[in-house]
Amino acid sequence: MLKRITAIFNRDQQADAAIELITAAIVPDAAAIEPDEPRMISIIKLSRQWGCSRNFIWERCKSGEIPATKIGDRWFVPMWWVKEKEWESLRKRRR
Repeated sequence: MLKRITAIFNRDQQADAAIELITAAIVPDAAAIEPDEPRMISIIKLSRQWGCSRNFIWERCKSGEIPATKIGDRWFVPMWWVKEKEWESLRKRRR
């Protein structure tokens, strides 16, 4: 039984390593932004994209947990950060 558990564990580790290699080959920089993609996203759009409230995002921007810039009376989050967090979330769900 222990040999079987060890084999399954090793296979899962190998699969995770393969996924990391493939991801690195396809997307060398997980935070890469396409040329026609905006560099910043508003809190309103981000909350819709992530399915959470504007207040949830805004509170984290105020605390510094989410890097944000205030332009006029609106807050914006850099797309590199959004992409990075989405990739992290995807990797965590995969494991």
